[in-house]
Amino acid sequence: MDSLLYYIFILVVVVLYSLYIISTKKPNYQLTSLALILAVVVACFLGFSPIPWNTEADKEVYALGFLNHMVPENGKELVFAWYTYIIGCFTDNETIYFLITAVIYTFNYYFASKKINKSASFLILLMSLTSFFFYGYGVNTIRAGLAASFFLLAFANINKPWRSILYLVIATNIHSSMLLPTVCLVTSYFYKNSKICLLIWVLSIPLSLMFGTSIENLLSNVLRDERVNYLSVGQSETQYETGFRIDFILYSFSAVFMGALYIFKYKYRDAFYTCLYRTYLLTNIFWILVIRANFSDRFAYLSWFMMPFIFIYPLTKNVNIKNKRIWIVSTLACSEFFIFFLFIK
Repeated sequence: MDSLLYYIFILVVVVLYSLYIISTKKPNYQLTSLALILAVVVACFLGFSPIPWNTEADKEVYALGFLNHMVPENGKELVFAWYTYIIGCFTDNETIYFLITAVIYTFNYYFASKKINKSASFLILLMSLTSFFFYGYGVNTIRAGLAASFFLLAFANINKPWRSILYLVIATNIHSSMLLPTVCLVTSYFYKNSKICLLIWVLSIPLSLMFGTSIENLLSNVLRDERVNYLSVGQSETQYETGFRIDFILYSFSAVFMGALYIFKYKYRDAFYTCLYRTYLLTNIFWILVIRANFSDRFAYLSWFMMPFIFIYPLTKNVNIKNKRIWIVSTLACSEFFIFFLFIK
């Protein structure tokens, strides 16, 4: 019921805002006060979502970890461990813990949206809220979602290296899977040939078709991480749909296509955007190579959380496109109706 209310709420906001854009000659894409209110409401939706006890869901695991209130030991991902411990020093109420986490998660998106383009902060934030995994990673796979939100802050502050590095350190120490997009970000920052990155992405599909299983076996033997263990677990052990997911490939391709359209057809040359596009391509390539793995959507999320920004960012800038308002409304509507359809399906 809580998730249904959330998706209906976002649907209503998207419809009303789309009508406003269409009916106004010079629509306001910033709407500072409404953006703040929207972030608060969404944080409450996420923070007060029920804990699915006795289901072994991720949120239950986090709740039990919080209630156990154990002093973190030396190891990886200490930022999240110490964060959980410190909150537990002040309260033993798991709802308060999840509400604080939801506020940080949501407002990282809010501040990233303002930093990316202050004059269109409401539009960028709303587009983020319509993304495929925003709700799920705010109420279930919370640690990965929180880490991704800090990664977005790092990207939004890419012109301030020390601040960006700080956010990347936080992100990777909340969830070590953020090391992959971090490496891809650094690579994209220095290697600026978007065409070559796009070509590698295209070639990765037949490469995965022909050698995907061998690549997964190699990675599972070389790397040692809980997420890499998915590569060596059989489908019968998890009851998870595996295989070469054409539907997932097509979903990833939507951002690949739109980014290529803006950069190569409309000659949109924005350093932030082209770096974001290359980072998305490189991160998505890794997922394509291991697409047969169980829970491959968790690998895909390492690139998919960037998709809303690839779709909408050029439309908030001076990209040379006619009927820009129609493009904006269409982009918002497609993103929202797609996720709403998946929810009610």
